[in-house]
This record gives sequence, C-alpha cells and structure tokens, in this order.
Amino acid sequence: MATYYPAICLRKGRLSQLRRTLKYRLYRSRHDRVLVGRIEYACEIWNHFVALTRRYYRRYGTDPGYDKMQKHLTKLKKQRRFEHWNEVGSQAAQMVVRHLDLSYRRTSTPRPVNARG
Repeated sequence: MATYYPAICLRKGRLSQLRRTLKYRLYRSRHDRVLVGRIEYACEIWNHFVALTRRYYRRYGTDPGYDKMQKHLTKLKKQRRFEHWNEVGSQAAQMVVRHLDLSYRRTSTPRPVNARG
C-alpha cells in the first residue's frame, strides 16, 4: 500500500493535505525469482563482511575500512566459491560494502551532546 499526498486544500483557514491510499498487487514471475536471488546474494555479501569486520576488529582493534573491504570483495568474486556474487553486479556489491562501512562509522564515532539529527 502506498500513501501519497497529491494536493493541498484549505480547511478552516488552515492548509492541510488530502490523503489517498493506493493498493498494488505484485504477481509472481520469472523476473521476480531473479531479483529475489540477487537480493539473497546481496544479503550473503552483507553477512560475510559483517563477520569479517568483527574478526578484524577483534584481532587489530579497528575496523578494516571501505578500501580494504572493497579490495577483498574483488578477490572473493574471482574465487570459484564466491563466483555467484557476480550476479549481483559490481556497483551493487560495492554499495553493500559502502553501506556497511558507513553504518560502522556512524555507530563508532561519538556525537557531540548538542548535535541534532
């Protein structure tokens, strides 16, 4: 279900938005199976690099960083064991690693007390 606000109307001297709700139905197809497979491979990449980051942190006391993880990803995709990760696409796999690195950086850096957001 999707909710969007298409128009603004004037009600009792105030501006307010009209709310409409739409329903969509997705039918199963062969293309959906391919997309679900790619999403599962992206999840597998995410889980692999979470475990890798934890091991690296336990051993060295710091996270590996985006550059090292990206280099490691390209090495893994060349191995026969992980060649199914090539179905995800290089930019999508790099974005998975980038989002993981950003999430670790956001949780590990202390924020100032008066910071908003």
